[in-house]
Amino acid sequence: MKNLFLTGPIGSGKSTSIAVALGEHLSEAGGFLTVRQRDDAGRAIAYWLKRPDGRDGQTIIDYSQKPYTMHMEVFEDFGVALLDEAKQCDYVVLDEIGGFEVLSDAFLSALMKLLESDVPCIGVMKGAGPASKMIQKLGLGDAYVQRAEALRQWMRRDEKTVLYECTQFDPQGLSLAQQWVSCYCNADSQ
Repeated sequence: MKNLFLTGPIGSGKSTSIAVALGEHLSEAGGFLTVRQRDDAGRAIAYWLKRPDGRDGQTIIDYSQKPYTMHMEVFEDFGVALLDEAKQCDYVVLDEIGGFEVLSDAFLSALMKLLESDVPCIGVMKGAGPASKMIQKLGLGDAYVQRAEALRQWMRRDEKTVLYECTQFDPQGLSLAQQWVSCYCNADSQ
């Protein structure tokens, strides 16, 4: 498998499995992380798109006031730039894809070029269940559902991509991530 994407319910350890498996190699990856910002009560108030090494970051969703604000321009500028840069890297982390960014033709085109390139990718693909919550919260419609499902279907059909459905506390997701790291990061699994 050149590309490994974990999908499944919120809290099933998808991002954690990838971070644990990559360990110190995370900061050397191309791509991006989606980072949640919480308030003092632990509620998500914003999501940021950041480089895997933590440098740079831009807000992609702001939940701090209604109506909630989606910043598609971040994906169309910063996100596309990160995907283009990633083609020059040894390996790429995409944590996570399958959100409202699939509505951007520019982002989706850059993503598909990266996935079809020779650069190995590991990441999280938003599952249909978690996406339904996002659809409600952000008022996304049929165009989003169709594009996200088309991306999932492409992953299922592509012979170089594994889309693994994690269950709650699924050790197989971590094992697959460790295998991927052993193959593409020239490191023993963590």
